[in-house]
Amino acid sequence: MFTSPLRRASSPSHHRNFLFGSSSFGYHSSSHHAILVLLLLGATLNLSFSVTPPIITTPLPVNKTVWEPEPPIPNRENCRPHGIHLSYGNTIRDIVVVWSTVANCTGQVRFGKHPKILNNTAPGRMAFFNESNPLGRHYLFRAELCNLSPDTLYYYYIFNKFHFGLTRYFNIPPNGTNWSPSFILFGDLGVESHIHTVLADEIRNGKYSAMFHVGDFAYDLESQGGKTGDDFMDIIEDYASYIAYMTAPGNHEINGGNFSHYRYRFSMPQTTWPMTVDKLWYSFNIGPIHFISYSTEAYFTAPQTQGTAQSAWLIKDLKEANLNRKTHPWIIAYGHRPMYCSNTDRDDCTKNNSIVRQHLENIFYIGGVDIIFEAHEHSYERLYPVFDNKVMSYNYTNPLAPIHIITGAAGNKYGSDPMNGPKANQTLTTPSTLNMTGNWTAFRQSQGSLNSYGKFTVYNESHIFWQQIQNDSVLDSVWIVKDKHTTNNVSNEFKQKVIKKVMEQFPETTTHSDLSNFGPSAEDKADDAYLHLMVIALSVGGALALIFIMAYIVVRNHRKKGVTVKHWNDNVYVKKSFYRNIKNLENELMCDDLDVSDGSLATSKLLSEHSEI
Repeated sequence: MFTSPLRRASSPSHHRNFLFGSSSFGYHSSSHHAILVLLLLGATLNLSFSVTPPIITTPLPVNKTVWEPEPPIPNRENCRPHGIHLSYGNTIRDIVVVWSTVANCTGQVRFGKHPKILNNTAPGRMAFFNESNPLGRHYLFRAELCNLSPDTLYYYYIFNKFHFGLTRYFNIPPNGTNWSPSFILFGDLGVESHIHTVLADEIRNGKYSAMFHVGDFAYDLESQGGKTGDDFMDIIEDYASYIAYMTAPGNHEINGGNFSHYRYRFSMPQTTWPMTVDKLWYSFNIGPIHFISYSTEAYFTAPQTQGTAQSAWLIKDLKEANLNRKTHPWIIAYGHRPMYCSNTDRDDCTKNNSIVRQHLENIFYIGGVDIIFEAHEHSYERLYPVFDNKVMSYNYTNPLAPIHIITGAAGNKYGSDPMNGPKANQTLTTPSTLNMTGNWTAFRQSQGSLNSYGKFTVYNESHIFWQQIQNDSVLDSVWIVKDKHTTNNVSNEFKQKVIKKVMEQFPETTTHSDLSNFGPSAEDKADDAYLHLMVIALSVGGALALIFIMAYIVVRNHRKKGVTVKHWNDNVYVKKSFYRNIKNLENELMCDDLDVSDGSLATSKLLSEHSEI
């Protein structure tokens, strides 16, 4: 490890004699020197006499000799980039590159569309990071590559005066929504995890558009004076330098309430860099999805106004997302601590008065969030659609509430969290403060799920396929099918009650007009009204037609008794479709089982290589 040399702070007389130097202690006359000599002689000869020292009126000098670490000298080794990772900027056409160095080596990113022709340059901006980081690398850099071409492979490397880095690559997603993006998602990933090499292999094939880390990094980033954070960033560089590594903070990032390592080491959309404690949440669009990253830790740290500010932001963001739902029909949120779980460790999600649930469940339900990915529990659990502690349906076809998937089993030094509660439709007598009935569980596994991760593909506006992977095998999988994406049709009274609760907590920041019209949009209401009128019209028309047909049959039978009635040909082929057309299905998944029953077992092979869909 590099050891910083030491230096003395500037002092004009540090080279002078310690006792007799004229500027060391403020003595300026020869009489003062004589007194000191007498004192030394008395101590040496064991003489017994006393000397009354003069009153020193000259103040001690401010610039005393102080030892301070010398900044590392820039050279090839100290200027080598470490912990390189990517993220999206404010759009998916912008890529942010973050890295660190031992010394202050101003660097740049050179990039282009051909590995031998990198003729574009983005400057790196430095942030000095020593907050809770005495032994870690102090010099962090961020460069933003803007307005990149869609559906294009880019190459890049980092360079400075002393070092040229390795050439790496990343892919910019296509334009529009008529394509099928795939993603990797996990939480609670430590330096000890066994899946780092697996993730590197997954990412290098270029199939995925982003990777999501839903809180708890390294265990912990600030451990060993920041050295654990450096080690973790170096480990994930093998895959995070090739794909957008999107994050959400967990409880292990709180670090005394300042989240310093998380704020400096990562850069996310819609935030400054280093990120600020009061804005650790963001959203972005990619393909047919609107992603929302939120901080559950905002409700567990002071000041509480941070949590209220996030709640107000979520309401506003979901309002805008629902106005764009025809373009980005899926709304997927991810945050660290779950609202529900079947664990028995007395975490927040095991309690009836869950803090996260109190703050977020109503907002996500009214806002029509489709899927909520969570972590924190060192286990894996997939829930049925649930709201207000009630299972809304026991399948995943047109669910009536958000689907919670807890995947905090990426691997850590603490092992798995207990999960001894009952399975679906069983009951358990527990203290009134706990909520471990487990009726919402479709699939769960504790110890056997460690060192696993999730991946999913959004095939189109109606179908998502999710898998939890462990040891190259599928631990769990499910299809989520939604024919129409809209906010849940709650009463206006309930909607206003949710908004009022947020407003009362933080009225000085947000106005009622900012949060108005939260819930079903006018277009959704118009569509519902139109469908309602259509149903009425068809019902009335159907009744009249039925009366006419019955009258005709009665008259015909009365006049033509004995006439043979011709039946429809039994061999006539009638084509029936179970689901509407699925676009761009990939060949390797054409044989996967489609789950349309209880969400845990496949009931029929509705998709195959020879199916006509």
